[in-house]
Amino acid sequence: MWKGNMGGNCKGQDYEYMLYNCPATCDICVEAQKQYDEMEEERRKNPTYEPDDSQVVTLTADTIDDFISEYPMVLIEFYAPWCGHCQHVAPQFRDAAQILSDDAEAGRLPIAVKLAKFDDQDPQNAAYKAGSEEMWNFTSYPTMYIVQDGEVDDYWGGHEAEEIVHHMSELSKGKNQTEARMSWHDIEQGQKPGFYKTGGKHESDQITELDPDNFRDIVLRSEALWIVEFYSDKCPICNSLAPEMIKAATKAQAEFPETELRFGACNSRVWDKMADSFEILSYPWVASFYQGKKVEDMAGMGGWESFYHWGKESHEKSYKKENGAVLDAEMPPAKGEKKSEEEAETKEEEQDPGEDEL
Repeated sequence: MWKGNMGGNCKGQDYEYMLYNCPATCDICVEAQKQYDEMEEERRKNPTYEPDDSQVVTLTADTIDDFISEYPMVLIEFYAPWCGHCQHVAPQFRDAAQILSDDAEAGRLPIAVKLAKFDDQDPQNAAYKAGSEEMWNFTSYPTMYIVQDGEVDDYWGGHEAEEIVHHMSELSKGKNQTEARMSWHDIEQGQKPGFYKTGGKHESDQITELDPDNFRDIVLRSEALWIVEFYSDKCPICNSLAPEMIKAATKAQAEFPETELRFGACNSRVWDKMADSFEILSYPWVASFYQGKKVEDMAGMGGWESFYHWGKESHEKSYKKENGAVLDAEMPPAKGEKKSEEEAETKEEEQDPGEDEL
């Protein structure tokens, strides 16, 4: 039949299609197998390829519906092999699947959690139309969903292995996604992840890593003008700017004594409430601080020169020594929080005459 469709020539205009679909046992099978082996070798080089021992289940248009109906709790990722973020997530997803599988086998999870993925760019899956509104309704890769007892929900957790394991384990134990996110946030605040700290991705002794435990004493009660970057350790733009910030800080601080100009950084993804208290609206964000308060927000961030020149200009505009006095400053409350009248009265009694109100 196939030969007849192509006028008796299996290697005619539909040759590529025949290589992929022809069921006949003739010499074209040898060529088809060779092509398949070459393509498979290339697929194995892609980070999204799942090895034979992986606990991540690779789904297809033919298996996806039966799979999600078989297991009580599934985290499914829709991805494309060419997607850079998908390639970054793949090994994390794989590690998480192994840990969750081990935990389920050891009885540490009340409900077993299965991790699965679906290659939305595979031609064999095209007819399923996974991204359409009638199906899973997504427009970007990777997109993850939790399917629990037939109910589908967007996945709210992070994409690192430790975060995936924590989030799905909490759901297995009966928590909802909000509770899972909040408990992970508490864990992160205890870990204090940061670019510039010792052991950080951009470890540097030129930029001081800041958090609620040290911001008041180091920045707000300092005689120096501080240039502070508010960033997220998960933000690609912040990651690319980190070396520029280090270079700018190194050059600027070499020209001024530590008592006059310093550079710091705060992981505002983790310390979001502290960032809110200073009206930091996004990341990356750079602001100057002097004598206990935020002085100015930077506009037009670029290469290291932009941070260097802005730091020098901020120093010229804002730095003033007031007989060596340093204000007894404190961080403002986060938005929505108000000090009690008793706290306000106590603060007023403690202030020296003429001290600026923060």
